[in-house]
Amino acid sequence: MDHPAFSKHLLRLKLQETSNAEGEETVTVSWRALQLPWLELDWFMDVSSRITHLDLSSNSLAALPSVVPWGLIHLLTLDLSNNLLKELPDAENSQGVICSSLQQINLSRNQLTSLPPGLLHLTNIQRLSAAKNQLTVLFDIPSTTNWIGLRKLEELDVSDNCLTDLPTSVMHCLKSLSCLNVCRNTLSSFPDPWACPLKQCKASSNVIEKLPNTISIFWRTQLQEVDFSDNSLKELPSYIFELEAVVLLRFCGNHIATLPAPSKWKCSQLRTLDLSRNQLGKTEEEPKSRKLSFLTTWSKRDPDPDPVCPIEFPMILRDSLEVLFLNDNQLECVPQSVCGLHSLSELYLSNNPGIRELPAELSQLSSLWQLDTEDLHITNVPQEVRSEGPASVLSFLRAHLRKAEPFKLLKMLAIGPPRQGKTALLEALQTGRAAPFTPTDCSISTSTWELDKPNGGKNSKDSVAFNVWDIGGQANMSTVNQCFFTDRALYVVIWNLALGEEAVANLQTWLLNIEARAPNSAVVVVGTHLDLIDTKFRTERLATLRAYILALCRSPSGARATGYPDITWKHLHEVSCKTMEGLDGLKKLIYQVALSMKDSSSSGGGSKLLGRLIPRSYLTLQEAVITEKQRRDGEGEVQYLTDDQLDCIIEQNPGSDIRDYEDLQTAISFLIETGTLLHFPDTSHGLCTLYFLCPVWLSECLERIMHLKSSRSIARNGVIRTEDLRMLLVGTGFTPQTEEQYFQFLAKFEIALPVASNSYLLPHLLPPKPAMDIHGFKQQTNNTLQRLVQMSFVPAGFWERLIARMLISLNEMDLQSFEPKRNIRSQPSRNSVIYSFAGTQQRNRCSTFRVRRSQTIYWKEGLLVTFDGGYLSVESSDVSWKRKKSGGIKIICQSEMRDFSAMAFITDNVNLLIEQWFPALTASESDGSLLIEQFAPCPLCASPGQQKRAEVVAGPVGQVGEKTAGGGDGVHYFNMEDCVLAAVEKEHIVCPQHPDQPVTLQELVFSAPTSVRCNYISVGKAHLSAKQDCG
Repeated sequence: MDHPAFSKHLLRLKLQETSNAEGEETVTVSWRALQLPWLELDWFMDVSSRITHLDLSSNSLAALPSVVPWGLIHLLTLDLSNNLLKELPDAENSQGVICSSLQQINLSRNQLTSLPPGLLHLTNIQRLSAAKNQLTVLFDIPSTTNWIGLRKLEELDVSDNCLTDLPTSVMHCLKSLSCLNVCRNTLSSFPDPWACPLKQCKASSNVIEKLPNTISIFWRTQLQEVDFSDNSLKELPSYIFELEAVVLLRFCGNHIATLPAPSKWKCSQLRTLDLSRNQLGKTEEEPKSRKLSFLTTWSKRDPDPDPVCPIEFPMILRDSLEVLFLNDNQLECVPQSVCGLHSLSELYLSNNPGIRELPAELSQLSSLWQLDTEDLHITNVPQEVRSEGPASVLSFLRAHLRKAEPFKLLKMLAIGPPRQGKTALLEALQTGRAAPFTPTDCSISTSTWELDKPNGGKNSKDSVAFNVWDIGGQANMSTVNQCFFTDRALYVVIWNLALGEEAVANLQTWLLNIEARAPNSAVVVVGTHLDLIDTKFRTERLATLRAYILALCRSPSGARATGYPDITWKHLHEVSCKTMEGLDGLKKLIYQVALSMKDSSSSGGGSKLLGRLIPRSYLTLQEAVITEKQRRDGEGEVQYLTDDQLDCIIEQNPGSDIRDYEDLQTAISFLIETGTLLHFPDTSHGLCTLYFLCPVWLSECLERIMHLKSSRSIARNGVIRTEDLRMLLVGTGFTPQTEEQYFQFLAKFEIALPVASNSYLLPHLLPPKPAMDIHGFKQQTNNTLQRLVQMSFVPAGFWERLIARMLISLNEMDLQSFEPKRNIRSQPSRNSVIYSFAGTQQRNRCSTFRVRRSQTIYWKEGLLVTFDGGYLSVESSDVSWKRKKSGGIKIICQSEMRDFSAMAFITDNVNLLIEQWFPALTASESDGSLLIEQFAPCPLCASPGQQKRAEVVAGPVGQVGEKTAGGGDGVHYFNMEDCVLAAVEKEHIVCPQHPDQPVTLQELVFSAPTSVRCNYISVGKAHLSAKQDCG
């Protein structure tokens, strides 16, 4: 400031000139934090009539020119905060105040002892802040002063001052006030309410002893937040709780000992109530030896005192109150009414020396996640449980409330290919004696087994009980067996060591099925017939076979492979049922794995599954279900329950505490996990209303279908009529009311899939290969388009559902195609059907692709449709991918008319199937690579002139690989994502095999699936737009 001219020049540079909506030039002055000791009028006098925003905050101003702020005619906002101002220039009457447009003033952090009188003449001011000053009075003016300002004031903040009262002569003129902050003053009383739309009232840290009794009259439907914490209130009058719109009440740090009667509460919207640091529960009149829950006192200040009532929260808060602070009081117990606040999510009870127990009913608060019990000497909850956090405390209380007991029963499933020694191994485990290998045609058998702790002797306390399901049978029953897979069970996958690598390969389907149907289960892989492995080479041989198993379930980096259970070398074991070698080690392994299983349904998912606390009502229901199963078995009745029948069983136990739907579902899950019954929650066709009691009975019902042979009369080409399928139910016990549920069950596990309104596909009847030689159809020509969809794993049921979906789509197009056509020179023969594949995106091609089908051939993993001039095919194709052999889909479309819209039809069906039934394939590996990708071979590389024979081999990222023939050049595969993105900007793409011959993108891209094409094109356009913007 030693150089006035230069200082003025620098300050003038900070002036911002703009135009308002009316086109008038305005000026914004922002001289904040410049350490200005004074303000010269000369610095801004020439623009004073145009100043709309003036910011002088965080300076060292002790005085202001007389024109500031009262003479700035167009001023809208003024910020004088954080200065040294003791007063503002005088403006004794309205004639001296011409800044009538002023709306916001910030005077906080100064040294004012009263608010400037000029404010009383501002008719448009909306926000006024004078916090952190030295105010002793609101306005120091004579009582005869006339003023009409402040009528539009909405927010007033005079917190952190020295005010002793708020004059009603001023406050009652604030007709628009919605937010009032008078915290941290020395107010001994609060002004009588007046007519204004007050929403927030903050008056904490004062010395207020009494609240006005007209609060609920003026602000009943407006006031939302009330804060009178840290005052001297001794009681809460009932009218405070009559505020119907209030959502927050803070009365912490007072001397409150009781609450109004529940009938007085009207605040049904209240979400947060803070009563901490009071004297709730304090007793002076009653002897200390008598343990009273609550103390009640007469309300002496109410004109009509309420009757004596204990501390009780009303039912009106049941569905609204979310946060309740009761800490730092003198409560002797937790108010029982707290347990009825169903929406409560946070409860603070710390520092109440009298609380010795937590009511078990607290566990019924399903939304409660924060329970503060610090410094409480709780006797009914162990310290180790309390140290685990609120979730564990609530679980413990819930178990106590429901008389829960530790439960040590698990479901164990022995599975694997047939004739591997499953039954012999189970018998050896259960009896301790060598069992001969006895093949059985029984699909499933059940038993119980109690496993003592290894090296622990006979001690029931440490033993583990298993409900053992031996799932075997013929090879064609492998599809059926997956319906018995349930979650949170122990799976023992058994295979024959003597069969070597072939047996390891056969484990893949079983492991995939476990992960698909029971992802939260534990798996142990056991090799049998150890005695058939020569002892000289046993160590090396077992190491090799173990490596093959781990290669299925782990990626080359060692991470868990997607789609497979989490199996490490610790989960592998080998035994001999003949010599009993390795049997003790297997028992130890099973015991350790069972002990380590986690309960994923518990809070946090970290508690052990074995020994978890199960409500007594669940155990009673389990006993009743087992009794009903035995009764039906003895009387030859059907082995399933309906919803109504299960409800009757529950109602027969008058002491059952299973009341709501969620609790019933949890009880049913417990019965499923322990192998007591089978149930599937599918709502389609009411499958969720059936509860299967006996797996053996259900397996016998399914064997009727699985033993069916393909014939022209019943199941021609693997398709059976609905009425014939219904005939197979005769004698099973299924009724016309439950047959739809049974059909849905068959479809869920790909046993029988609907392909039309009156027919079902039986996948087990499909041949493993085409019924005829189809190589003659697949001659590579220039009119052929190919796609290769690669998957890191093929999920169980994928091909069954894809074949059924394709047949449904073909049948639907049959119906759409039977309509009269004009100008048709030749009619199709009786054995020919016209199929129509319409494309949504056309580019220089026919709008509809029509063919005269000659044949439709389908097998377990493929489908072929031939027609005049071409064919369509989709079939499985094993490829080497990411250094690991994996599944794939090979799609070929050949057309002499070069109309490849059928390719989009097939790929759309594949993508929709994956999205609806196998969404796990849309995720990524642990290294970020996709689980499924689509590729297209370069049409020039794959042309008959350059390629006559090809085989897929490993390739770099971005291409599947190369097809080589003899010593010739390979076929390059384009990534479809790259092709679609490239098509946004150009017409051709370069193949590295022949860079001088560009490949047209038209057929590569516009026969891509519709959804993929649209997504990639939109992304590509966004990239192109960004690129052009940067350019």
